[in-house]
Amino acid sequence: MNRNGSRVFTNLILPLNPQYTRLPKFHKNDLPFFYGNVDLVEAKEWLQKLNKIFRVMRCDHVQKVDFATYMLESDAEHWWKNTRGSLATRGALITWEEFKEVFLGKYFPHNVCIQKETEFLQL
Repeated sequence: MNRNGSRVFTNLILPLNPQYTRLPKFHKNDLPFFYGNVDLVEAKEWLQKLNKIFRVMRCDHVQKVDFATYMLESDAEHWWKNTRGSLATRGALITWEEFKEVFLGKYFPHNVCIQKETEFLQL
């Protein structure tokens, strides 16, 4: 006990969840936070940067969803909280493929993708 009567635990070592020990390594990649109010093409590029980092870090599907959603801020974070709630009602883990599908559906809709492809072909 210390002077004010509270216990001091000097030799207490808590095991860390290995998933979260990788967060600092992930964060070193300087991926910008995604706010949800950016250009549509930037949303797709942000997702592509995530995929590149995940490939090098050899993240599993759960880590991919956790790390990606950690990088959401502002409007994008609010969107994810609502979306996660509706996806979680089925009781299964949200997969990386599901996250990408709903993310692109929100921030890079299919009709915009077709429009961008058409613009590119017309160059």
